[in-house]
Amino acid sequence: MSQDLLDHPYPFTEVFPPPRNPEQKKLAFIFMSVLLTYRNRVITESDLGFIVTMIDQHRNKGRSAISRRLCEAWNWRQANGHLKDGVCRGLLLQLERQQLVTLPPRIMDINNNSRRRTTAAPAKLDFQPLPITCSLAELAPITLHQVRRTPEEKIFNALIRQYHYLGYAQPVGEHLKYLAYAGERLVACFAFSSAPYAIDCRDSFIGWSKQARERNRHLLAYNTRFLIPALGPRSSPCFPSAWPYRPLALNRLAEPL
Repeated sequence: MSQDLLDHPYPFTEVFPPPRNPEQKKLAFIFMSVLLTYRNRVITESDLGFIVTMIDQHRNKGRSAISRRLCEAWNWRQANGHLKDGVCRGLLLQLERQQLVTLPPRIMDINNNSRRRTTAAPAKLDFQPLPITCSLAELAPITLHQVRRTPEEKIFNALIRQYHYLGYAQPVGEHLKYLAYAGERLVACFAFSSAPYAIDCRDSFIGWSKQARERNRHLLAYNTRFLIPALGPRSSPCFPSAWPYRPLALNRLAEPL
């Protein structure tokens, strides 16, 4: 800012004139009361007061209960109707880091999925990938098994952990895990999850504006892992149909092999 402007008796009124009508006053009030924006949700001083009240009311029930109550009160949901529980917990942690709220101590017990995943030893899989020496037509029919939340999910996790160059990481948000069989022979595994929030080259290729991306991002799927154990990671040839909605595009990022 120039020294001439700083020397002006009312410098900011020249740059930001005071609101003159009710709508401008309303917008000015909202602007002045915004504390932060988290995952496209604006948090105002009024929101903070409500959050503090919810924390006090449900402090003895733990952080997960608090985040669920907030999501229900705000009707803060994913495109598939599920609560944005994980996102809300991230918001609460952000507020605590900024010393705007004080969360209750973490409740760590046998019901905590994250703790079970962290402390449990990785499953060992007795699997020897054999070379595929025939054509795809000779392997047919290929069947796909959706294994998330089934006993076979441990097989998927172990294969990715052992044979994929990126290893295994627990997916977040919406995701599906598949095993592909040729008869009784396991030949491939792949996973899909919610697409990354923004990728400039992807959005430019689709032709989306920022507003269009906000409306339609949930219609993209992200191929997080695809593995043929006998060959190593490969690009996915297809997209399975079991998804909360019909995807419009498939996005995959991979390093050259």
